[in-house]
Amino acid sequence: MIHYKAAVKARNRWMINSSDNIDPQARGFKNGSYLKRQITILSESEALLTDKLTGDEKKAFLSFVNSSDIILGESELDSFMVGFRLGAWFILDTFVYNDMPYEDFLKEEIKVQSLIQFSDSLAA
Repeated sequence: MIHYKAAVKARNRWMINSSDNIDPQARGFKNGSYLKRQITILSESEALLTDKLTGDEKKAFLSFVNSSDIILGESELDSFMVGFRLGAWFILDTFVYNDMPYEDFLKEEIKVQSLIQFSDSLAA
């Protein structure tokens, strides 16, 4: 009964083509885990309050739940993007930047410089 509108909206921004065999959502909680118990408590409490509240209280509660879901979804999306960018910078630093104390005779310096300029333009 938990509203996942924000999480679904954030996931749809990054959804992989359905023809691919990657399903990032093919996971679940382990039975008896702390997080599964907390999700169950949250879901049951939301269902109970939705049934018991009426009028303005019900409207305010559902607005609270929806706002919380939006904030959670945006926060998860932001954390993913920050982690993805950090990983991309690690790869860029490892394979593109040529700040070694030795000379690499196998690489063409022009290609390396153009990649560095390109990566610097992305960072700006």
